[in-house]
Amino acid sequence: MLEALAGHDAARIAVRLGTETVDYGRFRRHVRAVEHWFEQLDLPKNAVIGIGTRLGRHSDDFYFDWLVQLAAISRGLDHMLVSDKAALHAGVKQGVLTHLVVPEAISKVAEPLLRLPIARGVLNEDVEGELAPRKPGTRYLNTSGTTGLPKFAAWTGDILRGRIAQVEENVSADTILYPGLQARVTAGFRYPIATWLQGGSVFLSGRDSAGETASIDISPSNLILFAPNQLATAARKAPQMRNAEEREIKVFGGRVSPKLRERVIGNLARAITIHYGSTETGTIAAGDASLVDRMEGAVGKVRPDVELQIVDTEGRACAPGDVGVVRIKSPVMTSGYVDTGKVARAATAKAFKDGWFYPGDLARIDKDGNLAIEARVTDILNVGGWKTNGRALDDQLERLPGVEQACSCIITVDGEDRLGLAWAGENGGGRQIAAFIKKLAPDNVLRHVVRFAHVPHNEAGKVSRPGVASEIEKVIKAQREQRKQG
Repeated sequence: MLEALAGHDAARIAVRLGTETVDYGRFRRHVRAVEHWFEQLDLPKNAVIGIGTRLGRHSDDFYFDWLVQLAAISRGLDHMLVSDKAALHAGVKQGVLTHLVVPEAISKVAEPLLRLPIARGVLNEDVEGELAPRKPGTRYLNTSGTTGLPKFAAWTGDILRGRIAQVEENVSADTILYPGLQARVTAGFRYPIATWLQGGSVFLSGRDSAGETASIDISPSNLILFAPNQLATAARKAPQMRNAEEREIKVFGGRVSPKLRERVIGNLARAITIHYGSTETGTIAAGDASLVDRMEGAVGKVRPDVELQIVDTEGRACAPGDVGVVRIKSPVMTSGYVDTGKVARAATAKAFKDGWFYPGDLARIDKDGNLAIEARVTDILNVGGWKTNGRALDDQLERLPGVEQACSCIITVDGEDRLGLAWAGENGGGRQIAAFIKKLAPDNVLRHVVRFAHVPHNEAGKVSRPGVASEIEKVIKAQREQRKQG
C-alpha cells in the first residue's frame, strides 16, 4: 500500500510542521529508515506492537509517531496505537500487546511487555534500498462506544485497505488536510493516509528539524476533520479564518447545531459535512450539516455499498419514517471483537448477530433516504464525541460525599451539546461532582452542575434523562435572566 508514496513527485509537500515542510522525498526516506529499524529487531511472528512514541515528554511529536505507524504497516506488523496511559493499560490488561515502542528516555514499561526503545536519530541513518513490500498486518483499536466496556476491534490488512479506500474518494492531490482528530480515532487515522496516497499534504503537530515544537497556522488548509466540540471551540476562539471559501469541515462523532453551523459557514468554511460510522463498520452515511434544519439528527444518505435496516426489537423491518433499531452490513466490517475474555465475548454476542452489526442506535429514514439518529439504545452519553455510560456515571456520582441522587444527561446551551449533571443532597455535593468530572472528562467538554431538592422524575416515578435535561436548561435560562436583571 505505501509504495504509492514513492510514486509521487519527490518535491511535493507531504507534511506541514508549522513553518517547516517535509517533501515526499524526505518523508519516504524517514518512513524507510524506521522500516529498516523494525526489520533489524527480528520480531517474532506473533508480536503485537504497541506504538507509544508519544508517551511521556514526547506527547507532542505527532510526526515521528506517524512515521512509526506507517513503517509498522509497511512491514506487515500487527500493531496498536498507544497514545496515552489508558490505552496502554487496556492493551496490557486485555493481553493484546506483546511489545511496546517507546522513546529511549522511557526506561521501563509495564510488565509483561518487551521494551523497544527508539530515538529520532534513526531518521538520520543513511539506509539503502527498498525493503520487499508486505501485506499490512492487523491494526488493533481500543473501543467502548457500543457497550461502554473496553474491548478491541481488529482491522486485518484487507479491512484496513477497504477503510482507507472509503475516504480516498473524499481527498485528492490538491488536498491540504488538518486532521484535528488524532490517529487513535478512525477518521484521524484514515484521512491522513488517504491524503498521502493521493499525493496531498497534511498538517501535523510535531517537532521541527531543530527539535522544537512547531506552532501551526491551519488557514492554508482546505479540509479539516473535527469532533463537534472541537468545531465549537474553533468557532469561539477563531471566529474567522482566511480562505474559508475554499475549505470543507468534516465532523465526526456527533451533530452540529444550526446555530453553530451559522457561525462557521462563511467564516471558517464553505461547507460542513456530517459523517456517521463506527470502528466496527467504517463509514455508514454522510451528508451536509444543513439537513438538520428539516430533519433533526440527520446524518445524510447511507453509502451505496452499505446495507442498513431499521427494525423493531424482534428484527422486523419498520415502516418508512418510523423509529427503530439500526443494524448494518458493511463490506469492511469486523466479524466481532477480539476474544480477550468473557466481557469481549458478551459484547460480540450482543452487537454482532446473524451477519449484522447493531451499533446501539435508534434511527429513522425519511422519504428522501436521509438517515437520522434519534437516540442510543443504551444510556451511553455522547457529548461532542466524548462518550460515557450515563447510568454508570450516575452510580459513581451518588457514591460521592454529600450526593444522594444524581442524573447525567446531554443538554443544549447556546446551540451546543453539553454535559448536564443534576443532583440532590447535602451542601458540598456540587463541589464533589465538579471535582470528579474535571478528572473524568476532557476540558473541552462543557458541563453544568445543577442542584435540585430532588432529581426530576416523570409521572411514573422514573428518572428520564431528556426530562432532566429540560429542567436543567430551564434553570440555566432562569439564572441568565436573573443576571441580566441584576
